[in-house]
Amino acid sequence: MQRFRWMLVGALACAALHPAVAISMATSAMEEVPVDAVGATRALIHRADALNAAKDSSAALKVVVSAIESEGFAKLSTAEQHIVLAVGGSMAVEQGQAERGLDWLKRATQFDEATARNWHERLSAAFQLRNYPDSALCIATIAKRWPNLMDQIPAPVIYALDRELKYAHASASRRELLQALFDAAWKDDGNPPSSMLIDLSLMMIADGDLKRAASVIARIDAPRSAVILRADRRFDRSLRAAKQKIDVEQIAAAAVARARERVEAAPTLLAPRVALQSALLQVMKYDEVLAIADDVIARTREVDGATVFTDFKDKYIWLLNHRSHALQSLGRFDEAIEQMKKAARRPEGGDLNVSQAINLGLMLASMNRPGEAREAIAELGGVSEYGRALTELVGLMAAAQDHDSAAVDKHLAYLSEHRTTLPSIYGIALLELDRLDDAANLLIERLRRDDWRSEALQAMQIYADQPQPPRATILSARWRAVIARPDVQAELAKVGRIERFNLASHD
Repeated sequence: MQRFRWMLVGALACAALHPAVAISMATSAMEEVPVDAVGATRALIHRADALNAAKDSSAALKVVVSAIESEGFAKLSTAEQHIVLAVGGSMAVEQGQAERGLDWLKRATQFDEATARNWHERLSAAFQLRNYPDSALCIATIAKRWPNLMDQIPAPVIYALDRELKYAHASASRRELLQALFDAAWKDDGNPPSSMLIDLSLMMIADGDLKRAASVIARIDAPRSAVILRADRRFDRSLRAAKQKIDVEQIAAAAVARARERVEAAPTLLAPRVALQSALLQVMKYDEVLAIADDVIARTREVDGATVFTDFKDKYIWLLNHRSHALQSLGRFDEAIEQMKKAARRPEGGDLNVSQAINLGLMLASMNRPGEAREAIAELGGVSEYGRALTELVGLMAAAQDHDSAAVDKHLAYLSEHRTTLPSIYGIALLELDRLDDAANLLIERLRRDDWRSEALQAMQIYADQPQPPRATILSARWRAVIARPDVQAELAKVGRIERFNLASHD
């Protein structure tokens, strides 16, 4: 923890170290408060500094509270107030008082002296408290003022924040975030956030600003997002105005080429290899996905993987995850499950692996192995809303296969309750239960809603035929039957179109 004295010396050139000097610095407003009130506040600050230096951070924080709540605090210089609030806010968050810390960091960032670090710490506190609008404000501010520091914010945090804002229908905060990311040309491992750009362009189209929408669309370079551009009629006018043609297969091939270049440029990083795997899965080059994984496994089998790839601990599980999906896409289902089991046993971010455990549960459920599916997700806790919905889906699939109607009703009740934020998962549950009338009504609703339409249209497209596990084959047939219904087709004709793409149905 930084010490107050060090920061005050840097900010005030030692002005706060002697009462006489402090008095000489006082403003006319300060003269209305007895000098001893200002001096007492500064004495508290130095007391906190001494306690912190003695590693008694708990006592130091209590003194900081007294200083900030004291009569003289408001009469300190703005530089002094900023430093105390910023450092105190950081201390409060570290000691589990995130709400107090966020309040102080908000105050600290209102000063002209506020730094990028202050905004990063405010972001950390806000995100911890699930204050997503304030988190969005923090990221937008950093993107505008310090775009070169955006790489200090983990991409998963940005994606999670965007998802939470979307679920909460916080449209103003979300638009500010997306616009700031676009203006800063933010990228994730060299790739523009195409799914976010899709939504930003739709916001602009809704405003009638087709020119700006076209400038956003021009940055979209992910094949799955390109599918949406072709499927959703809302993009037609912007594409025609800009004379833009969307060739999905060409975009997919270009994504693979870029991913290969990044692998060559970063031999000690695993992330580019994982990104290349993802791009190759899209174009169904499954043997190469396996080859990439097998090469990394061989190179790290006898040594600490972090000595070969600096991001090994964070990215290795995703290398195995993609290897499992490649095996599944080749019809090697048992091998795919064994590979996902190995991935699920590795920690994710230092904690229990949630992502691969859920993926394993879904795989096992799709293979009609309900008991193992339930076991795969049995120990998960503290998952996101999206993760919780997927675990409920796994539970529902397992219960349906076991003909446990009570358990089915329990899981379906949760998914129904959250259908407005996760309609696609609720739709899969309806297909699993063979409730095709309800599934069709939900799909029609998704097509009618501006915020649900693109995702629905993307799922409705026809992708390349691939081997599927037994349960997935049944669900796919039911899905195509729902899409073929006259009422669904009538709604589709108003808002979109269906085409065939030579891409995998998953990444």
